Amino acid sequence: MEFAKAGVSPGAWKLPPNDVWNIPEDTEVRFDYETVGPWQVVRSLRALAVTLDGKVFGNRALSNPRESGYQMEGRVSIGGRKYRAFTSSHLFEREDGSLCDVAVLIVCNFPKED
Repeated sequence: MEFAKAGVSPGAWKLPPNDVWNIPEDTEVRFDYETVGPWQVVRSLRALAVTLDGKVFGNRALSNPRESGYQMEGRVSIGGRKYRAFTSSHLFEREDGSLCDVAVLIVCNFPKED
């Protein structure tokens, strides 16, 4: 399973150049989603999958997305296993100090490395 490690801080995360995902030049990265029907029910949702300890897994699809208040939740496949995830956003800091607001899927219960 391939992932990049971001420098975690209370403000913006710093992500060194890597092969998994790099910060784009835009000021924000939004969710990529598809809706269906007159009520615009979300059928599929893709975003950057991260854990709270700074592991970045790249763009992943949220399977079986469902609304839970102001967020969506579902399951994300990482390394052949499904983990619970929910939508959020996080700031990433580029090397020049500028910020990028990124839509993310926060992966829950991912095993920590010893």
